[in-house]
Amino acid sequence: MHTSRSTCRLLASTSIHIHYFNDLFKSPLVGPGSFRDETFLPKTWGARLLFPFLFEAVRLMERTGLDAESVDTSAVRQVPGTASGLALIPVDPSGENMVTVAAGANETVGDEEVRSAFAHPADVLIISAEIPAPAISAALSQAREAHQAGTLICLLNLAPVPPRAGDLLAVGVGWLVVNEIEAAAVLGHPVSGLGDAAAAAGDLLAAGATRAVVTAGAAGAAYAGPDGTVAVPGFPVRAVDSVGAGDTFVGALATAIGAGADPESAVRAASAAAAVATTRRGTQAAMPHPAEITALTKVSWPPSPSATPNPTT
Repeated sequence: MHTSRSTCRLLASTSIHIHYFNDLFKSPLVGPGSFRDETFLPKTWGARLLFPFLFEAVRLMERTGLDAESVDTSAVRQVPGTASGLALIPVDPSGENMVTVAAGANETVGDEEVRSAFAHPADVLIISAEIPAPAISAALSQAREAHQAGTLICLLNLAPVPPRAGDLLAVGVGWLVVNEIEAAAVLGHPVSGLGDAAAAAGDLLAAGATRAVVTAGAAGAAYAGPDGTVAVPGFPVRAVDSVGAGDTFVGALATAIGAGADPESAVRAASAAAAVATTRRGTQAAMPHPAEITALTKVSWPPSPSATPNPTT
């Protein structure tokens, strides 16, 4: 069972990309992409983040931003002869965006690196889908073993959705986080709006997730789990750039559940953090600190721990 704590330890099995932004007068195609900056968490959120394995020829500007927020990058390895991952991100006047990603060195993650990651103690493991599917599968397997032996919470952000994603979920996932487009890709039918997100979250339990969260952009996010289904409406803000919102949501959710918040409170806190992130440009720089979240949304950070222990499944 998981008890509340003032600081949680997050373990990130994910990627780092160099982001290039370009403003558009009119977007020819709008849709959530794959946002990989949940690895950057403001230190005042109350989380300590470790990078046991990230394989990037990371430029100084990325490392400097992470180091400034007390993110442990000591195990980040540069891959000789391999380019850093690159994300090209056009943003339209409404703040919507589309993302084109070149994986670069992120595709070199393998089983050996996954095994070495679990030498680092952690409360929550975040896995993104921007590493190869075999590495995701291996990380999920190790996480299940760690969960059985202790209190590790595993959160899979299935972005982007890889081929045969159903096979990854079928063996069991503690927490699954996807957006509407990703949920639709997994389930094979359209998902649009908060009502659909709530229904999709329930359907994802049948696909293998113990707990599922489906985000629906400005409309909010929906949660389904053993304790029921809840839809959390979004927070009204003036959005200028949604690029970092998905990663802000994932990082905030992981921090909240790692600190002992109940699922509904955790999803609400994550939605508030993501909403604030859309009010400024950029990814890392857009991620808000607790006082900024509270000032704009009236949601306290960190969210209150659950009155009863929060299961770590």
